[in-house]
Amino acid sequence: MVKENKRTDILSRSSYPKGELFRIVIVNHLAIFDPTFKMAGRGLYLHKDKDSVFSLQKKGLLEKRYKASVPEDFYQTLLEAL
Repeated sequence: MVKENKRTDILSRSSYPKGELFRIVIVNHLAIFDPTFKMAGRGLYLHKDKDSVFSLQKKGLLEKRYKASVPEDFYQTLLEAL
């Protein structure tokens, strides 16, 4: 029996399979989208849907909770990856 890799979404705190999530890496207080799931740094996971991306932007969790600066095109990059 193969164990499914699950990660926790930072907004809903629900567990999802890795394939249903975006990986965001915090490196030197900068948020970076990691489509390969292999970058070094603090990894955060966000559910792959438009509402989650808009909610993350509206709440500003990356800036507030993780003290990371977010590039201008970061959220647009996430939306394009859907």
